[in-house]
Amino acid sequence: MRAFPYSAYGVGVQGAPIVRNQSELFNVIYRPRSDLLLSAEYRHISTHEVDNTRYSADHVNLVMGILF
Repeated sequence: MRAFPYSAYGVGVQGAPIVRNQSELFNVIYRPRSDLLLSAEYRHISTHEVDNTRYSADHVNLVMGILF
């Protein structure tokens, strides 16, 4: 069984219809020099089914970019 079930038809793991999907996002971009970018992102995703079952997942991105 997957920690965060997915279905293209809006049905969860046990066959119960998905009632609500939620997502929260937090993003920070820091520029310590004129040619360097640092970014951090956190995302929390949750799905609620009709029987009040909740599935959730967390996602973290860390990125460094160099401008030419």
